[in-house]
Amino acid sequence: MKSRRSLYAALLLVFLSVEATPAQTLQALLADVKAGRATPEDKLLLAKTYISAKSYVQAQAVLAALTFSDAQHKVTQLILQGLCAEGLVQNARAAALYAQAVQVSPTRPDAYLRRGVLAYLSGNTSDARLMLQKSVSLAPNSPEAYYYLFRLATTSADRASTLNLLLACDGPDGAWSAKALAHR
Repeated sequence: MKSRRSLYAALLLVFLSVEATPAQTLQALLADVKAGRATPEDKLLLAKTYISAKSYVQAQAVLAALTFSDAQHKVTQLILQGLCAEGLVQNARAAALYAQAVQVSPTRPDAYLRRGVLAYLSGNTSDARLMLQKSVSLAPNSPEAYYYLFRLATTSADRASTLNLLLACDGPDGAWSAKALAHR
């Protein structure tokens, strides 16, 4: 019965997040937390909602109260804590949290992605490139990773790497790249 309740809650929250304002979603989540009905996954969603509202301190409080034994939830928690640290301009703490997420689950592309984006925004282009490439190797269809890799490539003097990245994103037939190159 509990799994049905969790599924119902998850579906309701997804519906609310699409149909409702962030404030309404937050209100629904807080009601479940106060009533003692919230699952740990609900609390992760609550933290995500706080982060999207730029309420990083509240998100940190929710995340600090959670304890996960499985790697997938732990990595999600670490990444969300890293996003809070970034929002509070605690970049060194965010970098440490993302590094910890990579250690807990070396196959999670989002851990490498967040670490790479933070490195990019901090001006550490070599680490950014390495982390973003690792993210892409784990999740080849990640538009955000490709976006930052492309930004890195276009700011470098190596025009060939920019074109190679563009071709890699385009797929085996290269139709979009061919059109783009024809217009230059």
